[in-house]
Amino acid sequence: MISIIVCHHSTKYLEQLQKNIQETIGVPYEMIVIDNIANKYNIFQAYNQGIAQSNNNILCFAHEDILFHTCDWGKIVIDHFKEPKLGIIGVAGSHYIPKLPGGWWCSEISSGNVIHTIEGKTFLSKWGYAHQKEKSSQAVIVDGLWFCIPRAIIKHVKFDESTFSGFHCYDADICLQIKKLDYDIRIVFDITIEHFSSGSRDILWLKNNLSLYNKWKKELPKGTVKLSKSEIRKAHNATELINQRKKYKLGVYLTIKVWYYYFRWFYPLIIIRRKIVTVHPEIAFNNPLINSFKYILKKKIKGQKS
Repeated sequence: MISIIVCHHSTKYLEQLQKNIQETIGVPYEMIVIDNIANKYNIFQAYNQGIAQSNNNILCFAHEDILFHTCDWGKIVIDHFKEPKLGIIGVAGSHYIPKLPGGWWCSEISSGNVIHTIEGKTFLSKWGYAHQKEKSSQAVIVDGLWFCIPRAIIKHVKFDESTFSGFHCYDADICLQIKKLDYDIRIVFDITIEHFSSGSRDILWLKNNLSLYNKWKKELPKGTVKLSKSEIRKAHNATELINQRKKYKLGVYLTIKVWYYYFRWFYPLIIIRRKIVTVHPEIAFNNPLINSFKYILKKKIKGQKS
């Protein structure tokens, strides 16, 4: 009934996940483990290999550093997919994607229900723009820690190996492919998962984000909720993008590239404030992106002094 596909890096996590699935899933399943300890594949390649090896009607893509806390969660997954228009489910995600690149989790227009255990500390991350008393809520993106897609739909989409590399944006891209086919994407609140990491962001994360928004720029912004102008401002997701650019000291080229993405649609600086608010309300004037502009000037001044 269910094929579970895992890109394998850690024997410790894999063994506990295998045991946990056996004890909690409650339906027949197969587990397809793509051995990637030697880093032979990126996540797009690994998942495409897993699809090719799978046999069942529902495909679950899972990080190996998770545990299920819901008994018979396989039955719940099957029940969700009785809805013929449903294309993908996950346990966290965003209800709105702006036109501009960044991390969806920085947006306030998101929901999730995940237990996190990081460095020995366990806490429940239960947040939501959506009403969590419902079993699920419409979304645009679900997070890659765990998501499920019916085989009937996976035949028409593919993890994009040609555009992306590394281990980032595979979830957002596959969701946007499914959304383009006019299927629903849902965050489900009746399955609880524990996650033993918060993900990693690096230079590949930044580059893949820019590639993602370049690929889908004609489709964005996209949302499943109607937002006011003030809510759209809260939906901006640039904070993590800028923080990672600073953290990894990615230099002037990528800083300018990020800056270009955010300001290429606007008129000269003399009217930029008004245009930002009226044309792209998700970019308030105090948007952290201003730090990128300061960064460029700082580099230029330092270069002149040296």
